Amino acid sequence: MHRICSKTASHEHHVLFRAGVVGFVDLTSQDVEKQIEEFTQNRKFVGARKILDLTDDPRWLEREDVIDGMRVLQRHNLTYDLLVSSQFQIIIQRKSDHHQILCS
Repeated sequence: MHRICSKTASHEHHVLFRAGVVGFVDLTSQDVEKQIEEFTQNRKFVGARKILDLTDDPRWLEREDVIDGMRVLQRHNLTYDLLVSSQFQIIIQRKSDHHQILCS
């Protein structure tokens, strides 16, 4: 839920809205396509999220099954959010050189 605050000369307005929902999708699953098809039944579903720091594999992002899962997200025009600490930034930068990844 996002809160937007705008001010006029004498009043402050708060507007609450839900721009979209990201959720967990197991990119390594054999049925990743089915998972995404189910989630996209909800028009608010805009993508998936991974907390990269919770994985034990520092090269998780470079695994072929993960990349295949990202391709499924891309085919459905969905985003993939990564929550990361600095230890993964080099890997992400390396991957962004080869894929359309926006790092911010």
